[in-house]
This record gives sequence, structure tokens and C-alpha cells, in this order.
Amino acid sequence: MTTIEFKDYSAECKEEIESRVLKALTMCGMVIERAAKGLATVDTGLLRNSITWALGGKKPTAETYKADKQKNGVIQTGKYSGAAPNDDELSVFVGTNVEYAPYVELGTAKQKAKPFLKPAAMNGKSALSQCFQEQGFQR
Repeated sequence: MTTIEFKDYSAECKEEIESRVLKALTMCGMVIERAAKGLATVDTGLLRNSITWALGGKKPTAETYKADKQKNGVIQTGKYSGAAPNDDELSVFVGTNVEYAPYVELGTAKQKAKPFLKPAAMNGKSALSQCFQEQGFQR
């Protein structure tokens, strides 16, 4: 009589898949961050320098940021606190905590919108797809 033995490798497979997804999401975060910084309106550089990314439930990749130029004789600085939302799914968040960023991105009644985050994500779809393909995921 022949004996057939089954081995369960599902835990190892899940771990490998999650590892590759996290690598792809990290690459996506960097791609979108770079694109958003290229699109951001620059006065002192504070907004551009504040754009960063974080994996879901993790702290941003940068802890602090500062402007390139003075405003009213002062170089403005900022600091990140907390972590990106954690919705129990593998995700990446790209953004800024500069208080005036939503007004730049979306505009106001008196100021035309100058989007930088949404176009960075939307224009980079092929680059984002490539991030996952490089980790072995097929389209």
C-alpha cells in the first residue's frame, strides 16, 4: 500500500505573499511621493518637503521636515506624529500634514486648485503596476 503525505505550506505561502506585497507597496509609496513632490506648488518648500508615505498602521518614513526658504525671517519646520490608519489590510498612504495642503490640492472660493496628490497617484498607474510586477505579481 502506498502512503501519501500532505504537508501544509499555507503559512509560508501567506508570509511570502505578504512580504512581496509590502515591498511593492513600499515602492509604490516612493513613486507617488516623488511624483507628488514634483507637482507640488513651491513657495518656501514646506509643502513639498512634507509629502511622505507610510504603510498602513506604521509611522511615516520621515519624522520631520523643513522649508527650504525663510518666510517672515523664519525657516518653518514640521513633525509627524502618530501612524497611518490601520484598516487590517495591506495598504500605503501618501500625503502631508501641512495644514494648508487641502486648500492647495482642492482650492478655495478665492484660490484655484493646484492638485498634486491625486494626479501623482493617477498619472503613475503604469509605474504602480510595475511595482507589483517586479515582485512577481501578474496583471
